[in-house]
Amino acid sequence: MTGIYEIENLMNGNFYIGSAVNIDKRWGQHRSDLRKGKHTNKHLQSAFNKYGENAFKFMILEVVLFPEGLIPLEQKYLDELKPEYNISPTAGSLLGMKCTDEHKRKIGMANRGNIPWDKGEKRSEVTKKKMSLARKGKMLGSHPSEETKKKMREAHKGKPSLMKGKHYPKMSEALKKYWKQRRSLNERER
Repeated sequence: MTGIYEIENLMNGNFYIGSAVNIDKRWGQHRSDLRKGKHTNKHLQSAFNKYGENAFKFMILEVVLFPEGLIPLEQKYLDELKPEYNISPTAGSLLGMKCTDEHKRKIGMANRGNIPWDKGEKRSEVTKKKMSLARKGKMLGSHPSEETKKKMREAHKGKPSLMKGKHYPKMSEALKKYWKQRRSLNERER
């Protein structure tokens, strides 16, 4: 099932919003990472450690028919609901995420070919060259041929194009009412 989901902390009402092409698989990954204490979202991991697995509830908020519409719809949810556990304000991106100095150092080392978390191993010169070309958009296959473009157009004929912004699913009035009621209940419980 493709769509938008929520992970809610039943103890304090805080929540996380995400999107996935396969929600069941994504939730399984969240749960596995949280149980192992290795979730990339440290805020969510900290709450999970503090309150325990039984304090969290998983809900599907909206099912999406076309995966192309996931990221814009997730962004809409992030903008409207402002979930406390999402570390990035931008859907499908780490844009706006604050990195620690140590994290920035590791990213820099990895980009230069030194991989600090792999016991000091370095990338090969061939791998570095490929990465450099990929960043410059010169990798073989990065630009489809005219023949490939034609085949892609034919394959998509007659299918709605969500990327043009014309057919994005809208949050229903019932869903808006639900969120408003849920927020007010959470505020009263605090």
